[in-house]
Amino acid sequence: GWIVDVAAPGGDPSSDPNVRVARRNILSLRSSSDLASEPFSVGGIYYRNAGTSMSAPHVSGTVALLRSARPELRYEEIRRLLRQGARDLGPPGPDRRMGAGRLDAWASLTLRLPALSAAITGPRQGSVFAPRETPAVEVSGSAGGADLADWELSYGIGNEPAVWTPIEGPTTRQVQDGVLASWPIAALPEGTYVVRLRVRGREGSVYSEFLELSLEQNQGRFFAVSSPGEPAQAPDVSGARVVWQSRRDPEDPTRSADDRDVFL
Repeated sequence: GWIVDVAAPGGDPSSDPNVRVARRNILSLRSSSDLASEPFSVGGIYYRNAGTSMSAPHVSGTVALLRSARPELRYEEIRRLLRQGARDLGPPGPDRRMGAGRLDAWASLTLRLPALSAAITGPRQGSVFAPRETPAVEVSGSAGGADLADWELSYGIGNEPAVWTPIEGPTTRQVQDGVLASWPIAALPEGTYVVRLRVRGREGSVYSEFLELSLEQNQGRFFAVSSPGEPAQAPDVSGARVVWQSRRDPEDPTRSADDRDVFL
């Protein structure tokens, strides 16, 4: 989703028929007691694997390098260096799959950040609003700094918006831990939305932050459709059906039974 900061090497979708599970092509030091990794052992001391367990150490190592070279860096400055130093992948600019792009340790180490701040602190990620009950959403955060050119708050419809509609700005108004804008949502259709904050520096840099949320008219209004009786347990999906277990009498689901039966 849009909370992804950067991407890092975690394996390749290779389909080489001569290599067992070819996508597992990141090498890690192998534990001497790790017998389960034998099919993927390389040279006896390395382990061939893929996934976030392989990509996360690349990011952790880069953070360690940044902290070693510049111990005064704070959390948000490190996060910003990782994002601003990343090499863009996929569609131009940040996206929900790659974030700011592929991690570039050298670029992050040599980058000097302008005096800018960009943050969305409210509402929280994944919030759900009912437009009839909440006609406007207050978006809070920070946008500004000594090197500010301007900033803009906008929204897009769906998980991957093609069009961004302005909520506020472009403006040079400085906001520090305050209200960025009040976003009218009463006339908007239900669905998924992405709110984007873009802060531009005078030297050309752009800081982007994103917030995912949903608008649902029936939010909080749920009606029981199952009959009274013992609770459902171990629900699962089988094709187009939902199945579950329950200590209900199959002949009369309102009555209890000694054994569990499967219902759909």
